[in-house]
Amino acid sequence: MLSCRMVNILVVGGAPADLTSLKLVAEREGGEVFSFPSVSGAMDWCRENIPDIVVVDSRVSPPGGFEFIRSFRALRDMEDIPLFLMTDAGEQQFRCEALEEGITNFLDFLVRPLDPVESAARMRNACAYRRKQKLLLEQQREREQAEEEARRVADHVRALYDASPDMVFLLDETGSVAGMNGNAVQGYGYAREELSAMSPEELKGGWVPWEDARESIRGALTGGRLDFEEVARRKNSEEFPVTVRLRRVGPGQNGGKEGRAYVVAVVRDISRWKMMEQQLHTLAFFDSLTGLPNRTLFFDRLHHSVAFARRNNRMMGLLFLDLDGFQSINDTFGHSAGDMVLKSAAQRLKGCVRESDTVARMGGDEFALILTTITKEQDAALVSEKIIRTFDAPFRLDGKECFIGASIGISLYPDNGDDAQILLKKADIAMYRVKDRGRNSYKFYRESL
Repeated sequence: MLSCRMVNILVVGGAPADLTSLKLVAEREGGEVFSFPSVSGAMDWCRENIPDIVVVDSRVSPPGGFEFIRSFRALRDMEDIPLFLMTDAGEQQFRCEALEEGITNFLDFLVRPLDPVESAARMRNACAYRRKQKLLLEQQREREQAEEEARRVADHVRALYDASPDMVFLLDETGSVAGMNGNAVQGYGYAREELSAMSPEELKGGWVPWEDARESIRGALTGGRLDFEEVARRKNSEEFPVTVRLRRVGPGQNGGKEGRAYVVAVVRDISRWKMMEQQLHTLAFFDSLTGLPNRTLFFDRLHHSVAFARRNNRMMGLLFLDLDGFQSINDTFGHSAGDMVLKSAAQRLKGCVRESDTVARMGGDEFALILTTITKEQDAALVSEKIIRTFDAPFRLDGKECFIGASIGISLYPDNGDDAQILLKKADIAMYRVKDRGRNSYKFYRESL
């Protein structure tokens, strides 16, 4: 706490006896006295210093006590500086004029001859008043500095938000949008006013329940952070994948208002990343020419199909197919024409099976089909016959009709084995037996082969 020792007392004028009495009172109260016999000397001191208490003798040498006060007021704001006017007992008119002038919020009088006890009490009151004023001023300065620092930090955070390539929202505890950056406005396609009136449920694509959205916000408010993927919706109803990072701010932290906690939602559009992920997935598991599953995905599905058939005590069929006459097309028309035939053949094969079945390109002109819905050997035979018939139709290349056939080997689960590799090997054996016996036909694997 501030004390009277921090109080500077300026005395302007005054008889030697009065000064002695004032100094004794001030020293007793812990103040420090600076006395000047003339107005000019006091004004020179005031230009370099700020007094905490001013004592002015009504009889100070010209231009007089009031003139000093007016000059001082022009130099300093003395609204909160205690002012004592030292007068004689008979100077009632002078005291009345001083009161009417309204010079300061704290105006008091010291009447000669000075009474030590009364003067000490009055000076003590002035010290307490000034101490309180200085404390309030210091607190105000600290508050203003804190507010300025908060504004500076808020401006810095806002600049970071605006510079962020992400869409940034500020949400209150109810989920209402309290603010957003420019990228949020641009990314969602709404006007700023429209976004401010929307709920996270609307921003999240509409298929996420509102209670789930609020639960995410409550979780961030409680735990401080939460990360997840979501689907967002633009104003034009286009949905796009995003990652959402929820971070708690406040109370009193960057971006948070005093006494309340907020959630900063950093929303990142990951459409390109998802597209690249899908492209990588396609490259890893699908044939780039035909779009069919490749060997990797084929074996994965074959293992799952065998396991499913085993668990459910069901039959499953595997067809291994090689195109007849494909090499001559490559030799006659070139590899580009051969690629066209392979793509067309893939489409024909897909048209011969159900959506739950798999058609895969194993490499070159070899294909494999997984039939998951058959219940007897004849079902696999019917699919094979359908394939052979569909290849009876010609392929057109450079205006010419070309014909190819299909040699198909068939293995069945569980009749020919309960392992994916064994089933594929036996279907391959059956296919080559078709090749040896005229081609463009199908054959089931038998142990006699």
